[in-house]
Amino acid sequence: MCDYRVAVAAGARFGLNEVPIGIPMPAVYVRMLAHAWGEPVASRVCLLGEIFTPAQAHTLGMVHELGPAEELLDRAVAVAEQTPEDCIEQYAFTKRACQAATLRDIAELADPLDKELPAGMTSDQARHAHRRYWQQLKGRPAEW
Repeated sequence: MCDYRVAVAAGARFGLNEVPIGIPMPAVYVRMLAHAWGEPVASRVCLLGEIFTPAQAHTLGMVHELGPAEELLDRAVAVAEQTPEDCIEQYAFTKRACQAATLRDIAELADPLDKELPAGMTSDQARHAHRRYWQQLKGRPAEW
């Protein structure tokens, strides 16, 4: 949920596979992702469980910049240093303003929706999905 996301350009994969393996996404996570990536991208990533290359993640806006692994830390520090120290309070204020609607939505949605999470994680269909995914990963049926 970083303000600016710098990621490795090669070899990485991006995605969320909770739904395809039978785990509902908590409302707080979904709302945070929608804030970070926009509603259409967050919905696509959360619902479909697609896995994206770095270039695809960049095109979708999941990350802002791609670079070689050996340069990532230096680039991340350079981005952080773009805000002068004497402007940190202004940055924090503006960040709260940018996130105000998201924070309000989280406060309103999280409790009512997330009360349903335990049932969504343990239903017969969810357990079936967990066992199916286990078999895909391990190459053998789950023993539970």
